[in-house]
Formats: sequence, structure tokens, C-alpha cells
Amino acid sequence: MVTEQAHHEVHVGEHAEIDYERQDPNSVEIIVLTVLGAIVLYGVIVGLEFYYNVVNERLIETKIYSTVPTQLRELRSREDEALSKYKYIDESRGIVQIPIDRAIELLVKEGDKPREAVPVAIADAIASGQQPVLTSSSQSGMAASSSGQAGAGR
Repeated sequence: MVTEQAHHEVHVGEHAEIDYERQDPNSVEIIVLTVLGAIVLYGVIVGLEFYYNVVNERLIETKIYSTVPTQLRELRSREDEALSKYKYIDESRGIVQIPIDRAIELLVKEGDKPREAVPVAIADAIASGQQPVLTSSSQSGMAASSSGQAGAGR
């Protein structure tokens, strides 16, 4: 083994200013720097993962959700057509379908007028498709309640 004195003498001739480390490394400093480096690295990884997820969600949203499927467009077209046209529901009974905008207008006009409730028997008869038996007191309530359907069959 080369002693410290001999090692020092060998290098003195070549490079007089170079010397070896004379103290042990500071282990507390190394541990603190390692822990801080690991925390920073973890933060960078979490930040990159968050950024990736945000960008990926936006990409999916623009590619998938921005294009309306053909079936959905056709369904919306049929619904718009059904909501904007006049047609007979039951021509023999004089029940018509009116456009939704017109129905809203009529409802707003007649909204201030008090209405009588339709008796349960009449409502059940209408729901089952039968012709209800109308008495003089139930006719006014029936006319007021069904004016949205049969009132605008022009």
C-alpha cells in the first residue's frame, strides 16, 4: 500500500496544486439533496401526467364529441319536424297536433283564464281512446283542458 506521504510525493512533482480529499462527505447534505431531488422528480412526473390527461381529454372531446353521429342528426330532424307541423291525430274526433311554438302562444294567452279540472273518468276515457260521456258541467272543463290539442286545428 502506498502511504499518504508517498502518494502525496508522487503527485507533487507533476501537479503541485492537486491534492486529495481530506474529509468524509457530508452524509446529511447528500440525503437532503437526494430527498429534494426525488420530490422534484415526483412533482415533474405528476405534472406531466396531469398535462397528458388534460390534453388527451381535449383531443377526445374535439374528435369524438364534436361530430354529431348520423343517427342523432336524423332523430333530431324527425323531432324538429314533429314539433313544427300541423297534423291530425284523430280526424274523426277533431284532435290535431299543432306546432310547439303555436301551442306555447295559445297557452300564454289562455294562461290567465281559470280552468276547471277534468274529471278522472273523462281523462281515463280519453287515455283509453273511448269517447267520454260529457255532461254540461264537464264540457267546459273538457274544452278548457283540451284547447291546446283541438283548439287550433285551422
